Amino acid sequence: MTRRYRNAPIAEAVCELRLDASVPWDSATPGLLWDPLRASYPRRSEDLVIEARLDAEAGAVKQMVTPMQVLRAASSSGDAVVSISARRLGISRLKPYPGWAAFRADIVNVLETADAVVGEAAVPRVGLRYLNRLQLPETNGLVQLQELLTFYPETSSAEQGLPATGFSQFLLQVVFPCDDDLSVLRLQLSPASQGEASPPGTAAFMLDIDHFSDQRRHLTTKTVMSWLEEAHERVERVFESCLRDATREMLGPVNE
Repeated sequence: MTRRYRNAPIAEAVCELRLDASVPWDSATPGLLWDPLRASYPRRSEDLVIEARLDAEAGAVKQMVTPMQVLRAASSSGDAVVSISARRLGISRLKPYPGWAAFRADIVNVLETADAVVGEAAVPRVGLRYLNRLQLPETNGLVQLQELLTFYPETSSAEQGLPATGFSQFLLQVVFPCDDDLSVLRLQLSPASQGEASPPGTAAFMLDIDHFSDQRRHLTTKTVMSWLEEAHERVERVFESCLRDATREMLGPVNE
């Protein structure tokens, strides 16, 4: 990112890698992958997760539900997490985000471990996602998003006969094809959930930037970092493009 902020809004950064179906995998594989990582991620737990997906078959759409065992391991401080399930590797950093260099090192560590345990593998899908929690000031009980962000839902109440009181819930999402349609960037804005209380006179919004590749990229565990470097630069540019100067000042730019 070309800019750094004292009050960086990143709530979570996530990298997910899906390995090819040809990669040898059994019930012992997650433990074999975690063992070399245990020094960095000593706090281990296992969960059974239910994954739901839609499959189109013979002109009909069916919902497929699959139970999936997930090994999760966290650092001693709990702000760095790795998750391992059937041919899926997840690496995440929670707040306070330490910067791309440290997060990149986490990803490289997991990739090198995967190479050592299962060998170089094709990566049909890789994703880099940043969830930003923006704490924005209210004016007369409302947040004037158009004055703080360039990406916001726009309505013309007077012309459309809508209430002039503003709106409380929305979901704004756009999807951009990238790299000759070989990657996708999904940008989403919505009010934050009520799990974390906002200071008086402010409201929280989640700016979610999710960038992922298409399987036609033909990436492997040895070549995927080059895509991630490009993806990170693009995610940073998109984040900056969503902010107005007033919001940058609230985040506290760091002069280097």
